[in-house]
Amino acid sequence: MLNGHKFVEVSDVVRVFGTPEGEVRALDGVSFDVRQGEFLSIVGPSGCGKSTLAMLIAGLMRPTSGLVAMGGRTVDRPQTDLGIVFQNAVLLAWRSALDNVYFADKPIKGPKDLEGKKVSFTAGDSIHQAFQALLKVNSVDKSKVQEVYFDPRGKMTAVMAGQVDAMGGYYTTQAGQLEEAIKKKAAYFRYVDFGVNALSQGLLINTRYLGEKDLNCRMVRASSKAWMEAAKSPDEAAAILVEMFPKAGAVELNLQQWKDTVQLMYTANTKGKTAGWMAAADWDTLLGLQKTYGNIQTKAPAEYYTNEFFDCK
Repeated sequence: MLNGHKFVEVSDVVRVFGTPEGEVRALDGVSFDVRQGEFLSIVGPSGCGKSTLAMLIAGLMRPTSGLVAMGGRTVDRPQTDLGIVFQNAVLLAWRSALDNVYFADKPIKGPKDLEGKKVSFTAGDSIHQAFQALLKVNSVDKSKVQEVYFDPRGKMTAVMAGQVDAMGGYYTTQAGQLEEAIKKKAAYFRYVDFGVNALSQGLLINTRYLGEKDLNCRMVRASSKAWMEAAKSPDEAAAILVEMFPKAGAVELNLQQWKDTVQLMYTANTKGKTAGWMAAADWDTLLGLQKTYGNIQTKAPAEYYTNEFFDCK
C-alpha cells in the first residue's frame, strides 16, 4: 500500500549541454514525484535524456535549473545510498570500450588526427562527455574538431553516408556493425590507449546488502566463471548467444564483438587475477578523470568498490 509520502521530487528541471553548435537541451521543464514504495518506469528512445535524469537524481550531475530532491532534501551531491544499473549487459569489462569509429581509408590514427575533421555524437551521452576529456588529455585544439549531433542511429548513418569522418561509439559493437552494414573495412582508436580509461561495467550492489556474504560470493563466483569460460571458448560462446537471442545478428559478428570485449577484461594492474577483480590504481585513474573533467566530487577508491567477495571460503 502506498502511503503518499513523496520520496523523489523533480520540479521544472532543465539540463543544458554546451556544444560548438550551440546549446542542446537534454531535459526541458521535467517535473514529477515518486512516492515511497512506488515503482516508476521512464520509457523513451536512446538519447532522449533518461540517463541524464538518472544522473541528476543520483547527484552525479546538477541541473542547469530546477530542483531535484530526495527524502525531502535537495540533491546537491552524489547520493551514497542508491545506485544506478547501466544499460549495457556487459558485466566485467574493466577497461573502457569507448572509441572513435571510422572507415579504415580515413587518415585517422589518434586524437590529434581529428583536427580538421567532423565527428558525430549523441549530445550529452557518456561517449560525448568522455570525448571532451580525450581532447584535453591529448592537447587537441577543440576549435578545430567539428562535432555534429544526431540521434543514436543517425550518427552511424552519417558515417556511412560520408557526412562525417568518424563517430563516437563502442568499438566492441559498432565497428562490426558498420562493416556488416556497408561491407567496408572499419577502423577505430581506443580512448584507453590515449589516456582516458574509465572503468566500464561491473557488478553493482546496494551497500545495505554488503553483509550477505554468501549470496554475494556466489553471484561473483558465477559471473567470473562465466566470463572466463566464454573467454576460453569464444566460438561456442558466440554460437550460444545467437541461439538464445536470434536477433543478435550473425554468429561471426558476435564472435568478433566478443573477442574485442575479452581484451577489456584486464588492465595492467589486474592481469593474472580472477575476472572482475579490481585494482585501487585503476579507480584512482577513473576518479581523477571524473574530478578533473567531469567536475564531480569524489571520495577515496575504497568507498566505491570491494574485492571481498573473491575471497570466499
